[in-house]
Amino acid sequence: MERMAEILKISSDKLVEEVMKLRKATGIPENLKKVGVSEEEIGKMVEEAMSYSRNLSNNPREVTPEDVEKIYRKAFT
Repeated sequence: MERMAEILKISSDKLVEEVMKLRKATGIPENLKKVGVSEEEIGKMVEEAMSYSRNLSNNPREVTPEDVEKIYRKAFT
């Protein structure tokens, strides 16, 4: 985000603000809950995400199921 803000010659905070405005204007839901994902589905989503070994092996950082679950739980709320 910092690099994008630098290219656009705006602050990172302003970039985040503009992205959020765009999300709202286009009607993109703000979290997984609003797209109909239930909290009970998160475990299955973690399993599915961890099954994409090609993507995981190309990631510069090791990703654990706990990492993925944290991301999904944050995206849920």
